[in-house]
Amino acid sequence: MSKTLKKTTDSESKAINMRCTDDMDDFLLNVMLEEQNNGNRPNGTWSSHAYSNMSKKCSASFGYAVEKGNIKNCIKTLKGTFHSCHDLFKNMSGFAWNPITRLFKAENEVWEPLIDANPNAKKWKRTPIQHYEKLFDLFSKDRENNKGCISAKEKVRRWEKEIEDSVNLEENIDFFDEFRMSNVESYSPMVSPSYSCETLSKKAKKTPQMVEMLEK
Repeated sequence: MSKTLKKTTDSESKAINMRCTDDMDDFLLNVMLEEQNNGNRPNGTWSSHAYSNMSKKCSASFGYAVEKGNIKNCIKTLKGTFHSCHDLFKNMSGFAWNPITRLFKAENEVWEPLIDANPNAKKWKRTPIQHYEKLFDLFSKDRENNKGCISAKEKVRRWEKEIEDSVNLEENIDFFDEFRMSNVESYSPMVSPSYSCETLSKKAKKTPQMVEMLEK
């Protein structure tokens, strides 16, 4: 009895601290593609039946219990890796995926402006992206918002424009806050103007003259 309890505890410990190897990732991706092809991912969301099947198959293959939470964590990691690469290189001219080296290839003059604008891109010159084709089949639809082909320089220009717009927005907000505070401080209920019906009537009579002056 104690032996069975110990075995269960070890299994639970492995599941909680599960660290997927490339082979384990490859197995899980194959299972995910199978579930997707079987219609168990409606509208891009994995069904409970899909998670159950993935847990059972991974548990049988890995030799210990793999829970739904473990599957979700692995999927999150795999998706994050794919998105960081896909968002960087999609729609950019000059880059080509090499399935043998598992790297994005381009001339140095194409890499340089991209790395200047995004230093994190440098690691992908020499870091292979494992299982990219399978990740693409599973997660590329999540990133189909923008279409068209742009160059590295154009993408850099857009990043710089976004930064400039963000800075301008912050400056406008600061100016508005200063303007609002200065008006609040200068306002005093004790000296606020009071308007009688006669005053309003006189102003109403002057309105056409004001309009006429503006038109001139």
